Amino acid sequence: MLSKIIPLGFILILFFVPVSQFTPDSYADLIKTLCVEKGEELILSVALDENNLLEQVESMYISISFNSEILLPKGVRLSNGFLSTYSCYDILQVSGKATAIINGTGVNIQSGLVVEFIMFGVDTGKTNVVVDSLNCNDHNIFGGFWVENDHYQRIYVQVIEADVFHISEIENRSYFEDQLVDPIPFSINLPGGNTSGFIATSAVSSNTDLIPNGDMEIKGVGTQRHLFIVPALNAFGTAQVTIFATYNWQQQISQTFSIAFLPVNDAPTFSMPSAITLVETSGPQLFTNWVTNISPGAENEQNQTLNFIISVDQPDLFYLPPEIDPVSGDLQLFPVDNRHGQALLSVCLQDDGDTSNDGHNLSSKMNCLVTITPFSPVISDYPVEKLKFVSSNQAISPQKVTPYIRIMACDANGDAVIMESDTRVLLQTESPDTGWFYVKETQWTWNKSNAFVVIPEGQYSALFKYRNGRPGSFQIKASELPEQNWADASMNIVVQSGDSDISADIDGNGCVDLKDVILEMQFLSK
Repeated sequence: MLSKIIPLGFILILFFVPVSQFTPDSYADLIKTLCVEKGEELILSVALDENNLLEQVESMYISISFNSEILLPKGVRLSNGFLSTYSCYDILQVSGKATAIINGTGVNIQSGLVVEFIMFGVDTGKTNVVVDSLNCNDHNIFGGFWVENDHYQRIYVQVIEADVFHISEIENRSYFEDQLVDPIPFSINLPGGNTSGFIATSAVSSNTDLIPNGDMEIKGVGTQRHLFIVPALNAFGTAQVTIFATYNWQQQISQTFSIAFLPVNDAPTFSMPSAITLVETSGPQLFTNWVTNISPGAENEQNQTLNFIISVDQPDLFYLPPEIDPVSGDLQLFPVDNRHGQALLSVCLQDDGDTSNDGHNLSSKMNCLVTITPFSPVISDYPVEKLKFVSSNQAISPQKVTPYIRIMACDANGDAVIMESDTRVLLQTESPDTGWFYVKETQWTWNKSNAFVVIPEGQYSALFKYRNGRPGSFQIKASELPEQNWADASMNIVVQSGDSDISADIDGNGCVDLKDVILEMQFLSK
């Protein structure tokens, strides 16, 4: 260290060094607090870091700012003699700013200590000290205060009365709920300039539901200590933390600061099966308590409203979208009649909690594969005694077509009988003017009553659809041709009220006519 110290001289010349962003993101986030007694010296070292290019120094300007009512510069000195020869170095102080001015011929330098500002406390209080600018050879460079082996772009300096037993001021802090709290550093000033002696410390929380007293611990020896805090899980709010210190079992002092934990919404959770198997045309299904372990998140989120969000990759397999009751966990499925296949249900649970502070209101997605197996009745060796409709027979609107309805040849017990030859079945409706059947004899077509459908040789059933343009309850009947004394099948189809049965001029011929009706029904039947 050079022994020459340049004393402070007040120079009435304004010296301007451009302020620049010379602090890398890797610098410590916390602001260091240093203590100095009133009238005592404090050395503030400034160091360059490895982000600089290696270069030979010809001139350097280093400027810091502070509250001159609390802290003043006394002088400046070079560190480690990095200039082999120099023409001058001096300090300029104007209105709360001190600038070190260095000129000379130097060695190559990239990082390390370069200058020390010798400050002294003029009055009690606290000031923010900032490295305003660093300039070498007329360009900005990277560096900051070098304190306890770390760089700081700014620090706090606490000037205290001499020989006062004192705990350094601790800044108020704010964290997110369940966020890890870094150790909180503080220092203890001992009376008479002592640096040793027995110091007993403790910490007390004003909100033990948020910060239990048993989850705070002070570590360290001598005058430098750290407070470790573990907040309660899933808790938020504010607590006043008071640190007590007792020196040699006599004088006790304290320092209080505020620590806040902002609420963070936890994602809801649930459990559910991964597979369901149903038989084709099994009708509406209710699975009670299908979803279990439904939780909105933490204990303090139990009053939130929940809602299941369900997506289906094969929605045509269902009359209505699947639903899950968020309270009971009951699942309702309504598969379309006489249709089989597989559909993947993707389920998420959502709450109405806030998503600020990196909160989450949506659970992870869970999947369930719904398999609808083909219709597979008992096959009978007995002769046919009757025809039977196979359908869950749900109401439709005038704008909709029924799902496929199965007409099946059965024995007296209702078991399926396989046809030995193609068998024609006559379909009729009591509303022949507005009732239509979608049937396949040789190909799929829309026909008014009377319509024919064929149960092929080697099969036991045939499929068809029905549509009626008027609201009401309509009976449909099925009978075999030629007559073989089989009992006819009959069922009532309920058509709910709705808009006009013809929606538009589909074929574009300038009017709504019978052809538009047929085209619309063909579209709906797909």
